[in-house]
Amino acid sequence: MQGATNDLSSLFKSFFFPPWTLSDSQYNGYPIVAVTGTPLVVNAACLWVNFNGSNNQIQALNSSINITQPPSNLAVTPQTVSLGVTSEINNILTWDPTTSYGFLNYIIYRNGTTIGIVTSDIVQFVDSNRIIGETVIYGIAAYGDTGFQSDTATITYTN
Repeated sequence: MQGATNDLSSLFKSFFFPPWTLSDSQYNGYPIVAVTGTPLVVNAACLWVNFNGSNNQIQALNSSINITQPPSNLAVTPQTVSLGVTSEINNILTWDPTTSYGFLNYIIYRNGTTIGIVTSDIVQFVDSNRIIGETVIYGIAAYGDTGFQSDTATITYTN
């Protein structure tokens, strides 16, 4: 039984918030974990038997985590800025905010590399000094207060 409780302790540390540690003593046994979910929420419950020195007790714990949804309707609009003798091409990224609660930031990617982080109240980002004819893949993900990141919404764009 000790091996089973040790295996479950990693589940508790990563899933339940605030983290809950299941004792790995010889007095815990028969752990059972059930997980269900929808695209927006994951629910989990754990049940185990605890011996308190004189009696067996059934212990239970449950928790839910909201799944952070990505932003939607990602779009790119080119902007040419005249600098007199030359000009600069900027790509302005816009998106509709995520419908999830409790997220802190948007993380912006170009070709898989982070190029910026903006707070949750901002739904626009300017990618400066782009090259004519260059094709890039932009991605934007919402980062939640629970430490989870949404899937990445992507768009391919050629200047």
